[in-house]
Amino acid sequence: MLLNRVLDPMDDDRVRSDIAALAGPRAFQVDGVSQDRQGIHQFRFWVNEPAAVWEMVLDSGARWSYSEGVVDYAHGAPHPIDFIASLPSQLRMLWPTEFLIWGARSTHFRPVLLQSVGQRSLLLTFEHGEDPAMRQTMVIDRTTGIATKRIEYEHGIILRNIAALDASTPTLDTVFEPVTEWIRAKY
Repeated sequence: MLLNRVLDPMDDDRVRSDIAALAGPRAFQVDGVSQDRQGIHQFRFWVNEPAAVWEMVLDSGARWSYSEGVVDYAHGAPHPIDFIASLPSQLRMLWPTEFLIWGARSTHFRPVLLQSVGQRSLLLTFEHGEDPAMRQTMVIDRTTGIATKRIEYEHGIILRNIAALDASTPTLDTVFEPVTEWIRAKY
């Protein structure tokens, strides 16, 4: 990995491939928090990549799902779509190389710095292709390849609890404990 140095555009594919290589098949249950202009929102989901199925509940009570090639976002009619394309940003954290921030166009972000932080994490800093002052960060667990934190200029997502999915299909609890304090980083 290209750690602790400024990256140039020729490094983009290598960094993306190094991050992708950390990942294995995804089968997890996850709790998380996101924050945007409207406030703090909690979510809970499970995903089984080999079976191409996922389900997510939001603290608003909405329930979204994907099964047998069909996504249901609880608004509008369910419709067929590819598994990866169906993933909302909360679930896409499990596949960080699938975000549209990898420099494919000048309107996208590209990686400019990859650092080791803490005991098990990588901090990836992205810069906008047309405005170097616009930055995003993403923390990736180096043992799983999962993005545990993503901070954009108006939005943040933190995955708080990540557990391996057992053989049964979980029932997602729709009751969320209030977030009462700052979420401490576990790098």
